[in-house]
Amino acid sequence: MAGLDDIYDEVIDKIATPKARLLLVETLKKEGKLQTVIHACKKVLEVFPDDIGIRRFLAETYFEDGSLDLAELELEKIAKEINKLSYIYKLQSEVFRRQNRIEDAVQSLQLYLTHNERDQKAA
Repeated sequence: MAGLDDIYDEVIDKIATPKARLLLVETLKKEGKLQTVIHACKKVLEVFPDDIGIRRFLAETYFEDGSLDLAELELEKIAKEINKLSYIYKLQSEVFRRQNRIEDAVQSLQLYLTHNERDQKAA
């Protein structure tokens, strides 16, 4: 007879979207099954390695489980992805500027510069 972890593996494999998979691991976490959650998150990341939501959930679960080194590694991966996406704040700033929403433009540009402090043009 298949173990509970095997059943969760099979269910996770059949769920097509990262969002639905996140819902499943959230449910597992509510049941206090931290090791099963960790296993499920790692399995999801095999298919969707850039999924920040699942990676965040994994980092939080590692933290709750006391695995601080593993939580730190996951958080570093998330931070790298966020830095890659930070250019959106510069684009958003330009959109706001063209709409004459100067305060909003400045706020977006400040967020961009938090991640890209060497961008002299933006500064």
